[in-house]
Amino acid sequence: MSRFKQRSLRPDMWSPSERQRLSAAVQRGGRRRDQSGVFNKGVYHQRNLISSYSCSLGWLADCDLLNWELDPAERWSVEVLERYIDHLTAAYARATVAHRLRYLERALATFDPSGDRELVKSALFRLGRPGRNTAKDSRVVLSDRLLQLGLDLMYEAEAMELSAFAAAHYRTGLQIALMAIVPWRIGEFSRLTVGNDDNHVYQMDGQWRIRISALETKNRVSGRDVPFPKTLIKHLKRYLSKFRETLGKGVYAGQALWLSTRAQQQGSRVIFWHFKKQTCLRFGRALGPHDFRKAAATTMAIYAPTHIEAVLRCCGQTSQATRDEHYNLAGSFSASIQLNDVTQAIVAGARSKQRMRRRK
Repeated sequence: MSRFKQRSLRPDMWSPSERQRLSAAVQRGGRRRDQSGVFNKGVYHQRNLISSYSCSLGWLADCDLLNWELDPAERWSVEVLERYIDHLTAAYARATVAHRLRYLERALATFDPSGDRELVKSALFRLGRPGRNTAKDSRVVLSDRLLQLGLDLMYEAEAMELSAFAAAHYRTGLQIALMAIVPWRIGEFSRLTVGNDDNHVYQMDGQWRIRISALETKNRVSGRDVPFPKTLIKHLKRYLSKFRETLGKGVYAGQALWLSTRAQQQGSRVIFWHFKKQTCLRFGRALGPHDFRKAAATTMAIYAPTHIEAVLRCCGQTSQATRDEHYNLAGSFSASIQLNDVTQAIVAGARSKQRMRRRK
């Protein structure tokens, strides 16, 4: 069965008993001691759980196997589960199959806590952890190219007539350039404020700095306080004095650093979308803020491997496995860079020989 023929049964298409299970799960989500669901772990997990479960119900309906009178766990016998895995394997990548099965198991735990989920767990164990996407890794864009993209966007905005569009263009360029040098997490990055010493971006003793407290980080272990990149200080001043005022339209009185064209603080999802749009136009591949973090670690591993620990700490990542991952990735990049240099040298040599022959 093709994946394009598979239906996804939304919650409003579920039976009354199934919707009642969903309501009960949402109410239980407020209690941290309850381990039966994912509704106490954030919107992302809730969305993935409902989406994966709805797709599984749609597949059951397509195969005439959906019986609303059965409990959720009872619908997945050995034969049914094997057929579903075969369908997923034929239609999706291995990582997607693991994702669907993982959230199916979580959905069964949420909607049928007393049900038997061992079959799904065993299937996940046999599937194993999906391998890395080497094709994706081979297209990593290094930080210097990301920085240049941000600078080019700001230069383009400067050449435009002053407007909300030009101000937004300049803001996105500054965001991309800053993220290329200071690759913080998008949640931390989007909440930056500017103004006095109590804000994230501030000026002390004539020096611009950027900081974040430990409570505002993901791990809540340690904060960060670093100098604002010297390359971007003049662009920051230009943004604050001209373009941020244009975006604020004279009505915004808050301290958020990043403003939208609606004269309000720009959300992380909007920043994410602009990053993907501009990088796709430049590099032919949409890069999110997390790809900037990968680019920073890989760039440092290539050009200054002895300082890889510093850039990982700047990213807020101290995992040994993450450090080794970027070392291994950097090895393939170094080889490709050397090959590119040799190829260019051969081409340059061939052209010089042709010029010499023409002179003779």
